Amino acid sequence: MYKEKSKALEAFSLDKDVADLVFENIPEDSPLMVIVAGDNDIYASDDEKLAAVGVDKNLLLSMCAHIDDGAEPVVVEDRNCTIIGSQIRTDNVSCGYVMVLVDKISSNSDFTVLTLIEAILQQVNLIVSLLEKNALLRCGQGLENFDSLGINLLVGSLN
Repeated sequence: MYKEKSKALEAFSLDKDVADLVFENIPEDSPLMVIVAGDNDIYASDDEKLAAVGVDKNLLLSMCAHIDDGAEPVVVEDRNCTIIGSQIRTDNVSCGYVMVLVDKISSNSDFTVLTLIEAILQQVNLIVSLLEKNALLRCGQGLENFDSLGINLLVGSLN
């Protein structure tokens, strides 16, 4: 059983398909969201917006390193925007990072926006956790834990 769970977790990774599921319901006029996968691949909710903002890939990777050092969320002011980043992790794996890019936050009153952005970052963790649980369920793992909560129905609807 442990071997099957291990295989399922190895097969579960943050890739373009998972990023697309996360980005699927983001409104067009919303802030830009970026996912940095464990292999440093970068996926954006809007590639054109990311190119227009001109954020350097090295800056995003540097933010990932700061997150790994324990600073979370990380807030960085770039030339054209403020970037707020956090790690994407589930109960079993740490699989990447999520960042939200917004217009520059300059005043103390604008920092109330950070609370909302932190909630959004946590929602990404929830989505990825459900996707991971779906991968485990497909391998016959954890079914007894999810039946009583009805989560298997929710996870099944993501397919």
